[in-house]
Amino acid sequence: MNEGRPIGVLDSGVGGLAVLRVALACLPGEDYLYVGDSRYFPYGEKEPGFLRERVGHLVGFLQKEGAKAVLLACNTASAIVLPLLEDAPLPVVGVIRAGARMAALSTRRGRVGVLATVATVRSGAYERAVREAGPPGVEVVARAAPELVEKMERSFRGAEEVEDTLLRDQVDPLVGEGVDVLVLGCTHFLPLRERISALYPGIMVVDPAREAVRELESALRLRGMLRARNGLPRRRFLVSGDPLSFREVGSSILGMPIREVEPLS
Repeated sequence: MNEGRPIGVLDSGVGGLAVLRVALACLPGEDYLYVGDSRYFPYGEKEPGFLRERVGHLVGFLQKEGAKAVLLACNTASAIVLPLLEDAPLPVVGVIRAGARMAALSTRRGRVGVLATVATVRSGAYERAVREAGPPGVEVVARAAPELVEKMERSFRGAEEVEDTLLRDQVDPLVGEGVDVLVLGCTHFLPLRERISALYPGIMVVDPAREAVRELESALRLRGMLRARNGLPRRRFLVSGDPLSFREVGSSILGMPIREVEPLS
């Protein structure tokens, strides 16, 4: 039965584990198959053609490994590749549309800020998603923060390692544009949500991961593919880069030990 198969989660590195952590909390009865393509990190600086080929290949790999659905836990992949996967034989959910919908419906001033990778900003994906979500007239101000992506991928030891000055350098220009809602448009930024909220108490900070998991849950329920089961889910991790580094850093993100990491050839 489809409901007994795992959910595939795909990211360019460890950042997607923040999304997996939300999925584990919201859908505790499911099994999970995580692919971290850290050999090609960061996706945000890759050409669209490469991303379409690479992510399409990995989605096919997850399907061959038995995944019943795929959660693209990467904003860049969601922006560049997801539109090409609408006819895929399994549900594929990204993190952009759900987060954009929440932001569009929450803004009071009609100005939404997005902090993301270079590729996500260039794609205009959040502008399109906000426009589709409505209400009309909501504007998006997007800013790329590649140095923040790199710092979070290297450490992920805790948001306290990111200096307030670095956060302010990235967020102040968006606040200066009059945004009252900020979307963390890269999964690497999710652990910084509380820090940013504390620095900018007047700004609503949207976590696209939680909204994406809700969308995934709805898609699975609609297809009768949800798995109801007590106990710990099975988790399998495959990485194209350094397994030891992934296991060490990833355990910190998940808040639980990652005991085995398989190499992804």
